[in-house]
Amino acid sequence: MRQKEHGHYARTHKSTGAICANVRAMGVYLTNQFISKARISNIFQDLFQLSISDTTLIAFDEECAERLAPFYAAVLEVIKKAGVKHMDETGMRVANKTQWTHVISTALLTHYRIDPKRGSLLTGIIGKIVHDHWKPYLTLDDVLHVFCNAHHLRELKALIDVDEEKWAQDMYTLLKEASYLEFPSPAQQLEISDKYDQIVVAGLKYHNKLKPFKRNSRKRRPGHNLLLRLRDFKVEILRFLYDSDVPFTNNLAERDLRMMKLKQKISGCFRTEHGARTFAIIRSFISTVQKQCKNIFQYLSDVFNNQFDLHSILDPT
Repeated sequence: MRQKEHGHYARTHKSTGAICANVRAMGVYLTNQFISKARISNIFQDLFQLSISDTTLIAFDEECAERLAPFYAAVLEVIKKAGVKHMDETGMRVANKTQWTHVISTALLTHYRIDPKRGSLLTGIIGKIVHDHWKPYLTLDDVLHVFCNAHHLRELKALIDVDEEKWAQDMYTLLKEASYLEFPSPAQQLEISDKYDQIVVAGLKYHNKLKPFKRNSRKRRPGHNLLLRLRDFKVEILRFLYDSDVPFTNNLAERDLRMMKLKQKISGCFRTEHGARTFAIIRSFISTVQKQCKNIFQYLSDVFNNQFDLHSILDPT
């Protein structure tokens, strides 16, 4: 069936190999813009008088993923060794089961992977990793941790609005003001650090005076748990204050995962693990090209034309 369809559009268009490669690149490009396959078929028919079926579009994606295998392996190794990288994960339905999309990325590179286990961790990572205090990340060796303060601000806002805890307002204001400082002086760093400690002490004193959260229970209130985290992981939370390369939040990884969530929202789920992994490979490439402000369609065309320069995208400087 695929051979017949490929032969059909080649004979109809009477094109060179380069033009055929561009047709395949266009199919992958449109598919990964989350346009339905039925609409893509209509586009090819209306614009190019080509009959392209769902099966053919799937074949285009599979061929693209195969050609991108060297990129997919290489980009992961580059990100692992980057000075600062972001990590996050989200659930996804694959073959009627919950699996996990893991992302590790920098400002210019992205790598997605699909795994049945949420706790599946990469090896060989060095440098600084930005994440949301998910405990398995803390087991990684040879890294420095950076906690996402957007999560802390959201938790503090809930404590302000719901529980009306004064210390939470003080900490929210402190972190917010600190986030605006581009190159804080040593005096500013010391002042923020001291205020941070004072707020944590005041908050713990407040919670230690409260009655138990539940009768005959050792369960702590949300505010108490957050205070313990703020106390025990001060270095990881305030690392942005001392290192200009470290961001205040993990928004980069959250934005990278947003496209995966959008895919799930539109398509519902992946029917097969192979399809999910094919998508992860292609999306890693498209996200990387997009971050570098390069032409996505042109780069996909280069992949199919055997003209893709791997070095140009792994080392864009």
